[in-house]
Amino acid sequence: MTDIIHMKPDPVREAGKKLERLAEKIINSQSEIRSSAAGMDWSQKDDFVNDVTSWAWKIDSLAYDGNLLARKVAREADEWEAAAAAFGWGAGGYTPFLWDDKDSSAADESDIHQGNIGDCFFMSSIGAIALQHPEIIEKMIHDNGDGTYTVTFYDKNCPHWPFGPCTYTPHEVVVEGNFPNDLSDPDDRVGGSQESWTMILEKAYLKWQTENGINPLLDLQSPAVALSALTGKDCVNYPSSLMSMDTLYESFQRGDAITAGSKWVTDPTRPDFLRPPDDIPEQHVFFVTNVDPISNTVTVQNPWPNRPPITMSFEEYQSHFWLTTTNPVV
Repeated sequence: MTDIIHMKPDPVREAGKKLERLAEKIINSQSEIRSSAAGMDWSQKDDFVNDVTSWAWKIDSLAYDGNLLARKVAREADEWEAAAAAFGWGAGGYTPFLWDDKDSSAADESDIHQGNIGDCFFMSSIGAIALQHPEIIEKMIHDNGDGTYTVTFYDKNCPHWPFGPCTYTPHEVVVEGNFPNDLSDPDDRVGGSQESWTMILEKAYLKWQTENGINPLLDLQSPAVALSALTGKDCVNYPSSLMSMDTLYESFQRGDAITAGSKWVTDPTRPDFLRPPDDIPEQHVFFVTNVDPISNTVTVQNPWPNRPPITMSFEEYQSHFWLTTTNPVV
């Protein structure tokens, strides 16, 4: 395997993504093997056993290479953090990106801890992007070295709406490296420095929208708006009840960022009333972290702090979430 200790983050991350895709293919193949063996002609048993033995050896070899890669990536992360501390990166005790034992990337979806501001639509949007393409988040933030950060969003222009294509132009927003207590808190700390990428993005987005005469907490509480502003790509909104498992799975496999908006609680006196579970608040935006067509399940993550992921059947997902928003990111 190639020595990647000194490789740049993007190739390292791509190698990790390949391993993830490979692991999923192995799981799918194992399921297919079990299904096929159920109706197998056992006169071919010896050939089948030989094949399985060969597959097992190859999988063991891949697992060894995967563990080796994981150790090298972890070592590179340690070296990166040491360099950050040595050069004093970050202003006022803050550093945009830090790693802890839960992280698989610098901008990791586990860093999403919504604060006291009602912007679940934004926090779930950045969580969905961090899950699929963390490098996009990392490239958005530039440390100016003077206690400020520059964040690049995208202005959307639709001159012929709703008929013509929309265009996106970069829009830079500068924010100071001090953060109110009600902003999100990634909760990662190394030495005297605290990770701050979610706070930087949140503060910059609120500033940008407010300067445009928009109250983002009242006027545009839309993950579609937030995702497009973050990626410069058009979103697609699906009524979840009309979306198929195949469509959702294909979108997730493509690397799309996906959010899910929970339903409003309707009149409990109506016969069709369905109260959502306690762990799915009404009118709240989650982000999708896994789609498994084999088990027919969808896993979603609440952006609130210290909330475990929730896995449910696809039918339950359609029942509890009224809108699914997808963004191609890249």
